[in-house]
Amino acid sequence: MSKYSYFNLIKSKAKTLAQEQGFKLSVAQEQLATSLKFKDFHELTTVASRNPDDARLIGAALGSSNTADVIYDSPVYERFCEEIDNLLSGETADTNAYDYSCEDFEVTASSYDETKGLLALEVSFTYSGEQDQDRPYAGCEFYLDVEVTLARRSGEWLFEEDWVVLTKIETDQDRDREAELEDMYADYLKDKKRTDGM
Repeated sequence: MSKYSYFNLIKSKAKTLAQEQGFKLSVAQEQLATSLKFKDFHELTTVASRNPDDARLIGAALGSSNTADVIYDSPVYERFCEEIDNLLSGETADTNAYDYSCEDFEVTASSYDETKGLLALEVSFTYSGEQDQDRPYAGCEFYLDVEVTLARRSGEWLFEEDWVVLTKIETDQDRDREAELEDMYADYLKDKKRTDGM
């Protein structure tokens, strides 16, 4: 079993608990197991060997029973939004909007690599700002797809360099232009059909 498997992360958590509370390791393991709704540590161990992706194990190891929900954990979400602010600072400076925030999150894929202790997420969301009413409209929304990679160490998520990568960026102005082009093309087809039918 890998060093970063859910079970081994739980064992490390029990060891830390024992050291912090001055318990024997076996007492900390039992306490942790019962807090996770297992009868005892033996049952936890049995479940880990038979069903290593049990939601209780994932929750204890990663802080959330669903890997896709990790992005919503308070420290992760805050750091993520800060990183997006930094990555898009140039683009937002070209708009006439302010006070940007991350909205309409959708995690489209998630996977945990227990050999490396890395969680990979693919996230789509809107980065939206408040339009300055005293300035001409220059767009105020970005539609983004990003890849997020988090490392789980000592019960915490680490944010390593390039942990957020933009894979797709589209603005509301891009979408407006695309809609205009589609309307123009639809009008062209109608005109063509009408003139061809004469």
